[in-house]
Amino acid sequence: MSKERFGDLPGFVLETPAFATNKKDFTTDAELSQFLHRKIAPSPHVSWRRLGRSAGGRDMHLLVLTQDGRSDPQSVAANRKPNVWFIAQQHGNEPAGAEASLELLRRLVSTDLRQVLERVNVMVVPRANPDGAAAFQRETAAKADMNRDHLAHNLHETQKLHAALNDYPPTVVVDAHEFTAAGRWVERYGVVQASDVLVQSASHPGLADSLKRISKDVFESALQNAWGLYGLKYFTYHTLNVQGAQSFVQMGGNFSGMARNAMGLMGAVSILIESRGVGIGKDNYPRRVASHVISMMAILKASAANAEALRAAQREARRHPIAGTEWVVDHTALRETKQIPMLDASTGEEKTVAVEYQNSLIINPTVQRILPAGYIVPPYLGSAAMIAKLQAFGLNVSRLNAAQELELESYTITQLKQEAGEFGAPTERVVTETKRFKKMVEAGTIWVGVMQGYQPLWRVAAALFEPESVGSLIGTKWLGGEPVVGQVLPVMRVVGSSIVVAPQFESMD
Repeated sequence: MSKERFGDLPGFVLETPAFATNKKDFTTDAELSQFLHRKIAPSPHVSWRRLGRSAGGRDMHLLVLTQDGRSDPQSVAANRKPNVWFIAQQHGNEPAGAEASLELLRRLVSTDLRQVLERVNVMVVPRANPDGAAAFQRETAAKADMNRDHLAHNLHETQKLHAALNDYPPTVVVDAHEFTAAGRWVERYGVVQASDVLVQSASHPGLADSLKRISKDVFESALQNAWGLYGLKYFTYHTLNVQGAQSFVQMGGNFSGMARNAMGLMGAVSILIESRGVGIGKDNYPRRVASHVISMMAILKASAANAEALRAAQREARRHPIAGTEWVVDHTALRETKQIPMLDASTGEEKTVAVEYQNSLIINPTVQRILPAGYIVPPYLGSAAMIAKLQAFGLNVSRLNAAQELELESYTITQLKQEAGEFGAPTERVVTETKRFKKMVEAGTIWVGVMQGYQPLWRVAAALFEPESVGSLIGTKWLGGEPVVGQVLPVMRVVGSSIVVAPQFESMD
């Protein structure tokens, strides 16, 4: 069944280290570096940079490709082209995306694919979690899931990646992974996955409508057309959730700490691409890698063909919200019965399986709030480390330059709860009530604008500061320490007031 259904794609050439003659294992760090040195770095379009070193001391690579070869952030910003990012192997035991990114780079420097550089800039991180890749484990060296850390930025690797994302603000992001083809699917339903590719765009309720439209109208059709040309089967991303007493199938969730959603809140079209691969070693590896290459090229070509529309969608996503805009802080997702295409594990015959399915796109808001003018944090928490932390999220941060009377809303914790959610997402949650009042706020108070003040990433600010948000600064204990029932939180909402702020802080690194 495996070879017949998931065999190599005829005529699809892959010239990367994993496909060298007699190569039996996956591409090592040394082989990856050698490939970049020999095949990619000599191109006049390429700048090969080091994001930094992983916690285990391994290099994290960034390749920046531009038409004129200029790669400093100022020059890239000046060319006013969309920045298309490809991030691979956040999970170390999912190597196909990394291999595909090397093939994509090879084609960008040696074929007419390079013509896309006339319309877009390209940033490639071929292996975001090199320690996990070396150990062939999902997690980083710190035994943490990197793809649940894009809101908290607790991990060394995430911090390095987001520093580069701030230098080259993404317009499109492709996050390359692999999914479990058999394993618990066989145990629970007696089936294996029929799809070559699972795909999902950002789904957080706060995602801009302009990004939803262009994701659907441009990229969804481009991907489907590309997959159709090669006969690749696809479906919306989902996983079998076995947490709790009863298992269910879950569409990729809305947790803002995942790259897919975090990049969307940053104002980028953000697309998760997963090939079948976890748990099957190197079986069907050429097809798995090819499915990623086909997907990456389709997204890259669609980005180049729609460069102006992309820039317009991003401008709309980063525009200040209008007064009275409601923000969905927390929600539940619809459970429904859904038919999913599978293969019988014994016979290989196609079949559909009816499953209980959690649909992330149909939600019931449980906490909603009108967006504030901004958020304030008292001076005693305004250390250089805290300011640097906020700036690392890409936020503009200021201090009040004089004491002012402001209309505020405070948060008081009324309940603590443990809540099973997206695999690897924080489970410690708080419930708060707000209280409105006026108060003289002292000079030096930290100010993070939302409705007022230049803040393109205001969606990120709302996700960070609203306490009930999964992975908020309160939930991750960055503000206020260990939460306690009855505690009045140090962060407050500024409502209905004008505010005078000092110029934006410079980095304190």
